[in-house]
Amino acid sequence: MKHLSFRLLLVACVLVFTGSGFAKKSAPPQKSTSSKKALSYYYWYEQPGDWYYDQQTEEDEINEQWGMYGVLIDEKAGGGTLIATGYRFNTIPHQGPPDIYLYGHFSF
Repeated sequence: MKHLSFRLLLVACVLVFTGSGFAKKSAPPQKSTSSKKALSYYYWYEQPGDWYYDQQTEEDEINEQWGMYGVLIDEKAGGGTLIATGYRFNTIPHQGPPDIYLYGHFSF
């Protein structure tokens, strides 16, 4: 082989290796995040009475209400008593219906 052939082979290898760095790589499939709730802070109002008392996430509010009342707290109205409402904006009077309703399931 002549010296020119080595130079061409070297240039070809350099082009192949540098070009492979810019190739689009396939990413692993992403898990669906639609089932996860986004971390959002809400302004919480006690019901009845509509008194503002806190700003925190839905999960933190559910845990706090569970600690105060000691009963199941969730968003399902079936058989529950409305204990808190959550709004995205802290305006009085409220500019629309609450974004979240929390119910306590008391057994009498």
